[in-house]
Amino acid sequence: MRSLPHLLTTLSGLLLFTTAAHAATSSDFQQQLLQSSYSGIYQEDVKLNNGYYAGAPFDEGGASRPTVTLIDELIAYGDLNGDGQQDAAVLLLENSGGSGDFIYLAAVVNDNGNARNVATRLVGDRVQFRNLEITSGNITADTIAQDTGESYAQPSLKKHLLYQLQGDKLVQLSSESQGNFSAADLEGTSWKQQGEQQTPAPESHTGEITAIFKDGKISGSSACNRYSASLEDHGKGRITTGPAISTRMACPPPLMEQESAYLNFLSKVEGFRFSFGKLVLFTAEHQDSRRFAAMPAETSQ
Repeated sequence: MRSLPHLLTTLSGLLLFTTAAHAATSSDFQQQLLQSSYSGIYQEDVKLNNGYYAGAPFDEGGASRPTVTLIDELIAYGDLNGDGQQDAAVLLLENSGGSGDFIYLAAVVNDNGNARNVATRLVGDRVQFRNLEITSGNITADTIAQDTGESYAQPSLKKHLLYQLQGDKLVQLSSESQGNFSAADLEGTSWKQQGEQQTPAPESHTGEITAIFKDGKISGSSACNRYSASLEDHGKGRITTGPAISTRMACPPPLMEQESAYLNFLSKVEGFRFSFGKLVLFTAEHQDSRRFAAMPAETSQ
């Protein structure tokens, strides 16, 4: 799948968060989602190729053109129309060359093994998705959207959205505002770094970098040692950490370098955000960021 140049400029360093809603389904159906046609975005249906569509340039010979990308990191599976088949709810990101990243929610039914988009609707511009699920036939999503007076680039309002497929329409049943997000939304969660090649470690060391948020602290493995640091909440996703305290085991140089880089990054963290089921920890002006995958509770350490 192609990258999202515009999105990743502002949301670099994402971390994968797989939820229970991502129930297993046939790999063939999943692949069909990346090749399907989707309505409700432009006047004409959009036909994806490996999850991506690029229209004609706005200006002849120009580089700017409309694009649509299926966000395959966050797909929800479940029965949407009561026929007992595993359908899907997918997110599509549309960009027409400007600063807006418009997020669409699409309902795709399993029609005798064939993926068929029956309804698509706009959710909003640069909406952050914490999760996406199909529960009791309805689509639910926890998002971060713009509060009054906020810029689209830095939203902070938590919203719980509820949708239902009614015939060929995707109807929004409710939109519940839940206040501004804060460090409290990280409490009790555990993450494992992704996006970088992990250095092979001796049996006595994990080589993993993890982040566990509990009791107002961030702790975990920093590749070789265990670490812990205080966490200060400044509201609306702004956080800072205190000096990290860690054990003093020695590891091979590659692990120690990896650990040093992470702890240095941690000391400069200034905020976090959610996007498409992922969590982003970032430093000033998003100049540096890290991506982590959520760890199931039973394997958190």
